[in-house]
Amino acid sequence: MLTDIFLKAMLVSITVGAIGMLFLVLGTLLYLYVNEWWFSRLNARMFDEEVIRLNNDIEEDGDLL
Repeated sequence: MLTDIFLKAMLVSITVGAIGMLFLVLGTLLYLYVNEWWFSRLNARMFDEEVIRLNNDIEEDGDLL
């Protein structure tokens, strides 16, 4: 009887641990995907602003430097 309770508790513990690890892996993958997506947007926006600034400088000065 005591070993039956112990085995059930061990099974519940392993199941909860496995579900927790699954959420940990899925959360990490989601974080990496969102992080990559956000920084790619941020870099594209910064690049666009730099191109606009350079174009304005070229129009004002007439040269690249």
